[in-house]
Amino acid sequence: RSGKAPRKRHSPGAAGGLALAAPGLWRFLGAFPDRQALDPAIRAAMGTSLLPAPPGITGGLNPFAKTSWVGITAPILALRAARERPRVAAAALLFWLLSLGRGPWYALPPLAALRFPYRLHGATLAALALLAGAGADRLRRGAWLAPAVALEGLLLSPIEPILPGSPAAVPAIYQELPSAARVVLDIPGPVAMPPGAINRSRQRARWFLYAQTAHGRASPWRPDFNAVGVQALEDGLDGVRALDPLEGRPPPAGLSIPPAVDAVVVHRRELKGRAQAAAALLEAEGWSRLARDDERWLYVR
Repeated sequence: RSGKAPRKRHSPGAAGGLALAAPGLWRFLGAFPDRQALDPAIRAAMGTSLLPAPPGITGGLNPFAKTSWVGITAPILALRAARERPRVAAAALLFWLLSLGRGPWYALPPLAALRFPYRLHGATLAALALLAGAGADRLRRGAWLAPAVALEGLLLSPIEPILPGSPAAVPAIYQELPSAARVVLDIPGPVAMPPGAINRSRQRARWFLYAQTAHGRASPWRPDFNAVGVQALEDGLDGVRALDPLEGRPPPAGLSIPPAVDAVVVHRRELKGRAQAAAALLEAEGWSRLARDDERWLYVR
């Protein structure tokens, strides 16, 4: 046996992981050829906040679920181990810096395509957890600090300690769809808005996405992917979009629904004062009402 120390085998690490993921990432970005880089002000708003936020337990629901909370105990423990693990500490600092959503490097790919920089904070938390664990391990009763870290997250994080939910029931009117119907159009549909704006059309996904799990029909709507896939759509639904109060456009003179659509569900509450106009336009174009409930009308050709 020689007196040389055995060579350490190093894993590819983050660079190797990025290299392996590069083909898939490139294909994903190529699926949205018309995407545009975010406005720097919006990107900064979607980055890690430097200012402390009020605890979510007192402020109600957070519409963006955006948090960069690291607590108090964990950073103190991490500082105790930072000198022993300088690379991990540097990685935590680097990802925290990138998560701010600011800087000239966001003009370079693939960072230019990033819509929510604060999510890079997840890597900061992973590195911080490793350092905090190492720091706690140096203490005699460091394991007892774990409940303190969890309690800080529940009581002081900007995100409320509530698991959001939504009614699981599918409106019974979808059971009235004719067996021959293959494509169902829900009115109104999704509205594309830039990241950072509260999109009040998101709740409609429970119709043209979730309800599909029950009735099994296709929908002509194509939801935007956090504004990444927003394009000039040529789907024949421009008249239907004009009915939507969220679009802020004058009511259309006609709907001209594509012939592939076999049934239409009109959600009267969402259309507000335009529900009767939608019914009149549908009936003028040869649609007949098949069923109704307290909130919806079902039309077929």
